[in-house]
Amino acid sequence: MRREGGKARLRFLAENAHRQPTTVQGWYFYTKTRNYRVFFAGLRGGSKYALGLGTAAALFVAVDEGVGYARERLLDPAITREDERTPPNPRREGWRKGPVHWEDGAIAGSTLAVVAGLVYKLPNPLLLRALVMGFALGGVTSGLQIAQDKVSALRDEEERQKAAAEAAAAAAEAAAAPPPETEAAATPIDSATGETSPALAPAPPAATEPEPSSFLGRVGSWAGLGKA
Repeated sequence: MRREGGKARLRFLAENAHRQPTTVQGWYFYTKTRNYRVFFAGLRGGSKYALGLGTAAALFVAVDEGVGYARERLLDPAITREDERTPPNPRREGWRKGPVHWEDGAIAGSTLAVVAGLVYKLPNPLLLRALVMGFALGGVTSGLQIAQDKVSALRDEEERQKAAAEAAAAAAEAAAAPPPETEAAATPIDSATGETSPALAPAPPAATEPEPSSFLGRVGSWAGLGKA
């Protein structure tokens, strides 16, 4: 965007160098028109470069995955059959089912370099240089993916061993713990015979007369008139 905007600004200055404005209003519209042209030129240039870069990235990924898929299907069928019996890695999305090889990225980088050289019509020395750089950078990209997969596998194995050790420690602790003791209910013993006697149920509370609520009832109860 910055490059295309700068080009548009210089082009506008060159086109209007012989007709500079002479009034304040003229300078206002001159600057406004220049800013509009710079903005839209930068937007068009940025969109064009973004589209080209996105297409190149999509081409690299497609060729990388396609080469890996073809390698597994044609050159190494044993690994393919083994991978079909193994559930796929949920963290990996792609056509390849097995591990990444450095040749996949190298071939993808070389293909991208050739396509870019043909599109931009590079001379033979630059095309050869682009081919070498694409081969090297593609191989480095696949090498980084291989290293990432190895680190992830080591981390998963460490977490698996840690979980197994914790489960074994919990099982050993549960086996070494004594069983819980249950307390028996105390049974009363007869002092005369020495035999156990059944527990006596508590006696129900004695019934009490209801207290009279009126004043005359209270006086009669105090005088003994309420008793039979």
